[in-house]
Amino acid sequence: MRLLNPELFSQIILPGLLSSTIWSALIAVLVGTVVGTIVGMLRGKVRRTTLPAIAGSFFGTMLFCLLPIHAFPGIVGGGGYGGIWILAIAVVTLPVGAVGGAIAGSLLGEEIYIKQQQKGLLWMLLGTYLIMAGVMFTTITVHCSRRNTLPDYCARAGYPQS
Repeated sequence: MRLLNPELFSQIILPGLLSSTIWSALIAVLVGTVVGTIVGMLRGKVRRTTLPAIAGSFFGTMLFCLLPIHAFPGIVGGGGYGGIWILAIAVVTLPVGAVGGAIAGSLLGEEIYIKQQQKGLLWMLLGTYLIMAGVMFTTITVHCSRRNTLPDYCARAGYPQS
């Protein structure tokens, strides 16, 4: 088992983080805008709830929906059966993560918006990336360090089967 594996980072983890960021941003803009506008209209502060709702939806989608998808080796890029698992996981976790994160962001994030603490958001983003990279690294390393049913995936990750 190799701990420093550049193929794993360049072929699996970095593309996974990039695709998760893009998907989370797209979902967060859509869901966060709608939820932030609704919560803002109810509270009378639309301008102060929309951006925190988008940020909350982004983090909720990253951690609650896309982390479980990337935590199972071989699902992403696993063909038709991998797509079925992604769909099943996303149908359950996407609404909860995106809407729950948007509601939490719009209710709790108003204080962050007022205090102008963007450094806190950057630390949260760094923490989210570290959690996702750590989970992906651990699950792939453990799965590919023994004989398995995914030789092509493990070879692409830098763990060729002997």
